[in-house]
Amino acid sequence: MAEVTIQGVLSVGSNDLYVVGPSTTARVKYLKFYNPVAYSVTVSKYDFSLASTINLYDLTLDPGDSISDDTQYLLQGRDKLSVTATIANTTYLLLLDVS
Repeated sequence: MAEVTIQGVLSVGSNDLYVVGPSTTARVKYLKFYNPVAYSVTVSKYDFSLASTINLYDLTLDPGDSISDDTQYLLQGRDKLSVTATIANTTYLLLLDVS
């Protein structure tokens, strides 16, 4: 199992944070979002085997608020973790175990 860290800046609209390869799995260990202005994020998981998207949470935050999520989400082959952001320049950090 390899630990992977991904960080960056979200665009307004839908952003794919991680797409699992066809014969691998991933476990989301930690997820963080931050923006100095008021913003909303919707975090969702696309389940490839069911061909459906599940919204994990939808939050509206005040200026300077951050989200720190250490819920462990399991992603199977071809699943993806996505975030929809309402404001540009929201930063994120994603920590995963990939095998």
